[in-house]
Amino acid sequence: MTGIPDRTWRTEFYAPTTGASAYLLPELDRLTDATKERGPSECCLAAAMCYGVPLWAGSIRREVVEEVWAAQIAFGMQGVRFVPFWEQREFTVSDPEVRVSAWAKPGRRLVVLANFTDRDRPVQFTVKGAGATIRPAWKAEGMTVSGATAGLTVPAYNGVLVTVEGLAD
Repeated sequence: MTGIPDRTWRTEFYAPTTGASAYLLPELDRLTDATKERGPSECCLAAAMCYGVPLWAGSIRREVVEEVWAAQIAFGMQGVRFVPFWEQREFTVSDPEVRVSAWAKPGRRLVVLANFTDRDRPVQFTVKGAGATIRPAWKAEGMTVSGATAGLTVPAYNGVLVTVEGLAD
């Protein structure tokens, strides 16, 4: 999250900008002992998800990748449309340091909240519109929900996934 600036994510990795699919190939395993801990793998995945960048996951912790895949499989990624944080208008978050991107399909969203800062961020995540149901999907332990608002903490240099269902399209 600290090694790749925003302009690089948007101009070199974001497919609608480049016109071609790009994959991030992290070399965590080969260059460091980073894969002995979950943190670097979670950080890498959260950053890639925030920008909608496909990640070649062979060099990061397998169990972290499998947890994210399980959340994506449960959501059903077929036919989704990615909405990056700089374009999405369906959700608000109480801390401007937390970025909110989503994969959209009729009536449902898989939302990533990404924290690119060095401290945990307790936030209020709010869905615009009535009737939505918010559920934790990955790393959203301790999330509380009251109506269209969820309270949760997004860890430093990391992210969480939540699902939102019951949206009008």
